[in-house]
Amino acid sequence: MDLSEVKTRLGLNADATDEQVAQSLDAAQAILQAATTASTKLGLHAAATPAEIVAMLENGESARVTTLRGKLETMGQEMQELRETVSREKAESWVKELGARKVVNSQVQEVLLSLHMQNPEQAEIMATSLENVPSGLLASFDPAQRKTTAPVATGLAAEIERNMV
Repeated sequence: MDLSEVKTRLGLNADATDEQVAQSLDAAQAILQAATTASTKLGLHAAATPAEIVAMLENGESARVTTLRGKLETMGQEMQELRETVSREKAESWVKELGARKVVNSQVQEVLLSLHMQNPEQAEIMATSLENVPSGLLASFDPAQRKTTAPVATGLAAEIERNMV
């Protein structure tokens, strides 16, 4: 192949200088290297043709990107489940501690648990409206006696005993 044909294939005029030919060859080499890098990053083989690279770009994502997207979605779901678990454990601990100070029946307990998981500050506000456990009942409460001699509690006493466990 003679030099005039090389100039034509590089898109140069027939009177282009050797320096212009060298610059065009360097640019072509850089483009080839970029195409090789792009094709491997897209999950294609290193010798993929420009048409294959364009087709991959037009088709959207590569199998590798699809796999990574799936992993990200799974990780996102796992993070959400973990957040919910931690939130539930915090709420359960809070409700249990609250039961030592306030009269909390089973219906209110479930509502407070749910509310605390969503908005702890609002649950705290709601808890302030609950009646305090009478201190006289706490002082006379003996867990050992309850199991052997205490009669079955009803009403407020039953709630206090249930929350003291």
